Amino acid sequence: TFDQKLMAVPVRGGDTLEFGAPQELFKINMVEGTANRSGLLQQYDISPDGQRFLMNIPAEDTSNSPTITVVLNWQAGLKQ
Repeated sequence: TFDQKLMAVPVRGGDTLEFGAPQELFKINMVEGTANRSGLLQQYDISPDGQRFLMNIPAEDTSNSPTITVVLNWQAGLKQ
């Protein structure tokens, strides 16, 4: 079962790989995802430096969020 935890495992290399004990990084609230070509769910990605995560999580209640108005061709209105 999925327990909503992102885990890390220390790995040491050499002639053989050695794995340490799993450690919880933090709890997450993932959404159900879509499988990629390999059949895996892409729920998050890690920055190249390993310091940040981009995660697919459910949106919070947006009913009170401010609206955004996008004005197209606004420069044409300046010429009038």
